[in-house]
Amino acid sequence: MVNRRNRSLNWATSAVLILLVVCLWACSKPEGYIGVYEVPDGENSSHAGTEIELKEDHQGVWRTSEEEVTFRWDESDGDIRFRTREGGIVLGKISKDSLEVRLPGTGLLRFIKKGPA
Repeated sequence: MVNRRNRSLNWATSAVLILLVVCLWACSKPEGYIGVYEVPDGENSSHAGTEIELKEDHQGVWRTSEEEVTFRWDESDGDIRFRTREGGIVLGKISKDSLEVRLPGTGLLRFIKKGPA
């Protein structure tokens, strides 16, 4: 009787753990955000053409006419964080088709999704 109860408990515990792992894996997939975002012409003339590329492996590239900066990114409930190799963190908001980032000294930059990476 005790053995049967232990087997049922082990099976239930294993099922819950597997379900939890599957849910965490599914929730962390960023497919909807993968792609290239660009500041549209006319929106912020000094930053027009600036691009942010978000890749599947949570790596990214910020491209301007003068330089490229690589970063890691993560998203939670529409908030996005860019973590640069130098230790900087840039915060923003993301949806399926746009991205907004507030930079010190620059203000709000709005990016529109151009398409997949």
